[in-house]
Amino acid sequence: MALGFTIPTLRAGPFSLRPFEDGDVDLVREASAAPDISATRAVPSEVDDEDAIAFIQRQASRARAGEGYPFAIAEDGTAIGHAGLWPVHGDAERAVVDYWVAPSHRGQHAALHAVKAIAAWAFDELGMVRLELTTEPDNEYGIRIAQQAGFHPEGTLRSWTPVGAGRHDMRMFSMLATDERF
Repeated sequence: MALGFTIPTLRAGPFSLRPFEDGDVDLVREASAAPDISATRAVPSEVDDEDAIAFIQRQASRARAGEGYPFAIAEDGTAIGHAGLWPVHGDAERAVVDYWVAPSHRGQHAALHAVKAIAAWAFDELGMVRLELTTEPDNEYGIRIAQQAGFHPEGTLRSWTPVGAGRHDMRMFSMLATDERF
């Protein structure tokens, strides 16, 4: 059994990254109503308060189980999005970065600040060697965040991830600990 992970609080520009809290129900509800989040992420669509609390508790249990580091992106204490670092099973030096921001809080560069903060923490504190980030090939915003955060494009992964009843291609980006920092 894994020892589990402790979710620290990190500075991410004007935002902070912190563990999810029971009071983050409004964020989860908004994210569940956003098709671009619920279709490809772990947030179920159209949740009620009970479902939202279950999602929040699931984030804490994922950290306790040693599966990864799910952070709430917060602005002045209020959760506005999610960013995560997910170590790849069997490879202690490689991890996947993911993120989403609630529609009502987009346009503030919260995701970019979160990705940069997680990358710096993963390399400097956790000793990661390689980070990976994927986004849909037509997601210009996601591609821009990956590139502005210092991730390098590697190509398109065909039929990489399940979405609804089908599978979608994804663009792969990576950052190495030896790359020039943002």
